Amino acid sequence: MRGDRAPNRRNRVGAWRKPGGQPPAKRHAAGRPATDRIVAVTINVDSLRGKVGCVLRAIDDLARRAGARVAVLVLEETKLEPGVEIQIPGFYPASRRDRDRHGGGVAIFVDGAYVAFESYKAPADGGVEAVEVTVLGAENDAACRFLGVYRPPGPGVAALATIDDRAAAAATAGIPLIVLGDLGTPRSEGESRRRALRSSSGDLSPRNATRGR
Repeated sequence: MRGDRAPNRRNRVGAWRKPGGQPPAKRHAAGRPATDRIVAVTINVDSLRGKVGCVLRAIDDLARRAGARVAVLVLEETKLEPGVEIQIPGFYPASRRDRDRHGGGVAIFVDGAYVAFESYKAPADGGVEAVEVTVLGAENDAACRFLGVYRPPGPGVAALATIDDRAAAAATAGIPLIVLGDLGTPRSEGESRRRALRSSSGDLSPRNATRGR
């Protein structure tokens, strides 16, 4: 989609591998890749509408860098209303926590070759937007949990408390947990404010931007 706007550049790649495991080249009979390596990507898309093509290009690029197939895709600030359907070719929506088209929202999409189920969703009226899915392994056991978190501007206590709670639940169940998302830390918010101030004054040269930090 040439008209798509590029997603936010706050991209990360996460990978989990069983200790001592080696990823075999064959696929499991049930259709899931018979591999013990799961690669997850998180992108703040700043509205998913009209950006599916950009998301696919971004994860393809990140997959090449990681040298492995992307199995879990965590998107923040999807800005979707509940009930609005968005399809990403090759993936299915394992869990969504929508707000509205004006802000927020987090979703986890999983490669169609994997089986995953929603294991947690933050309350709609809470101060944190988070969803969690559990991905099953080749033997239909719980291989890993993925928690996607978006913290809206403001105090981050609820987001951190949610991460702590889900980490404790995963530890109790004996299942690895990977947390991905946009926590909007005070440092990044401060940098955004500084960039806004420089923009309003027309001073965006690299030299002056470096001095302003």
